[in-house]
Amino acid sequence: MKTLSGDQSEISTPSHASPTSTWFDRWGWGVLLVVLGLTAYSNCFRGEFIFDDNGSIVGNPHIKHVWPLSEALSAPPRTTTAGRPIICLSNALNYALCGMEFWGWRAGNLAVHMATGLLLFGIIRRTLNSSENRASVFAFVASSLWLLHPLNTQVVNYIIQRSESIMALFYLLTLYAAVRSWDNNVTRRLAWQLVAILSCALGMGSKEVMVSAPLMVLLYDTTFVSGTFSKTLKRSTIFYAGLAATWIVIGVLVARGGTANGARLGRLEWTPLQYALTQCGVILHYLRLSIFPDSLCFDYAWPVATSAADIVPGCIVLVTIALATLWCLKHKPALGFLGVWFFVLLGPSSSILPLPDMAVEYRMYLALAAVMTLVAALIFSVLKSISINTTAQSLDARSPWQNRIVLPLFILTLATYGTLTFMRNTAYHSAVSVWRDAANKRPNNARAHANLGIALASKSNFVEAKKEMLIAASINPNVESLHLNLGGILAMEGNTKEAVIHFHEAVKQTPDSAEAHYNFANALSELGRKHEAALAYLAALKLNPDFRDAHFNYALDLEQAGKLSDAIAHLNEALRIDPTFAAARAELAKLLRR
Repeated sequence: MKTLSGDQSEISTPSHASPTSTWFDRWGWGVLLVVLGLTAYSNCFRGEFIFDDNGSIVGNPHIKHVWPLSEALSAPPRTTTAGRPIICLSNALNYALCGMEFWGWRAGNLAVHMATGLLLFGIIRRTLNSSENRASVFAFVASSLWLLHPLNTQVVNYIIQRSESIMALFYLLTLYAAVRSWDNNVTRRLAWQLVAILSCALGMGSKEVMVSAPLMVLLYDTTFVSGTFSKTLKRSTIFYAGLAATWIVIGVLVARGGTANGARLGRLEWTPLQYALTQCGVILHYLRLSIFPDSLCFDYAWPVATSAADIVPGCIVLVTIALATLWCLKHKPALGFLGVWFFVLLGPSSSILPLPDMAVEYRMYLALAAVMTLVAALIFSVLKSISINTTAQSLDARSPWQNRIVLPLFILTLATYGTLTFMRNTAYHSAVSVWRDAANKRPNNARAHANLGIALASKSNFVEAKKEMLIAASINPNVESLHLNLGGILAMEGNTKEAVIHFHEAVKQTPDSAEAHYNFANALSELGRKHEAALAYLAALKLNPDFRDAHFNYALDLEQAGKLSDAIAHLNEALRIDPTFAAARAELAKLLRR
């Protein structure tokens, strides 16, 4: 028998029994999960767009209309959502529902998180071969710990990271639909398999981590249903061919240019080997946060591992877990499945493929489900609180000491996670609070100080803003966007001459940044250096032809120079990109009346 834990607390293979007969077991656990989730995140609706939100949402004209669909499914180049059409569409739909009202965007993220938690509950419950009540209790413990875990707050609060949660939603929906297909008649089985394939395809269009979903469905089938790969493939050849066909989606997206992260790989300061060795310590940190989620940080600026002390402990832990996973795949397949789930979900971002950031909390989002399921198994089996198998004693027959220990332990853990989540949400109430928290926790993080500076400047706190920017410069003078941000602060303060110097440095530092050329052009224009400004505007538009504000500001300069036909052309371009751009429409109407 395949089990998730040994001794008398076995969680065995799925019976795929019919839905439960009691109302509470059918709906009550889900309602309770929703209530707990809403309570923990009840203070998350206050905030503002931060960091990559600005390019992918605030400054993205594609989100302002759902039709034509081809435009709603795309994003400007070098943004976080580039190459992720389903995320682009979700942004367009969110804008259609609530415009730029921030609470609506957080509500959208929270809704996806809650739905993902409910799917996790459904998968775990249907996996357990036991009476429905006890299966539901275990599924509730695991999914509620995951739903309320503070490590997931970044995915909910950082709007653009809905790419992680939407991918996770489709990942779990793919697996859930597959599980449902194995305990239904032929007609319903086909319907559920079609749902699984469609969900898998949508996930592939959400984020690249989805690439492992067909393989994990195959492993689940082999582990909990068929018993061997040969039986699995023989029984469902067409189904797995359909799942495998969804890899075409990722192939097409990569062939068309990939994502923003892929475009940035060439500028990384570390090699694949350095990245992989550093990930040993990073994953160890993730595992610690999974159990003790203290000192969460928006931006770690994790340094490259250079010593044995940085590498060896994490390597030992990871190798041990990997060997244990291989052993469990043969002797305890359910535990082995959890181990594979953990490694497969972290693999794309935490292995040898280098990414711009060494450590980011949202990467643990779906991998955390395996850890929390294991924690639930420990609560049930190590303390022998509830015996979950078909021959075990009744749930109500537990000894008094078990009732006194297990329930309070679970409630305390859940309350702690929920409270920490509630408290962590406050760090995301503004860009200033997000970056101040990161700068305090990682004082050597130049990017955190630089972004705190620009956030303070946006609140007209120029004195403290310049102080933070100088701290960033003292840590790393070459930090990306440092000169761009400092120039922006000086420009907002009215010191345009010094701003031009820093914008010029930003252009030299990041010549492929349309934003750097655009800000340089604005400052030059304000100083009356119109010819140089024109060249900078044209450079920005060459890098990003859909740069709405660059078209508009360049048109204003062309109008002042008397080049009315050229000005009208650029105003029309600005309106093509964003038909709701009122200032461009008014300016165009004024020119046409001449």
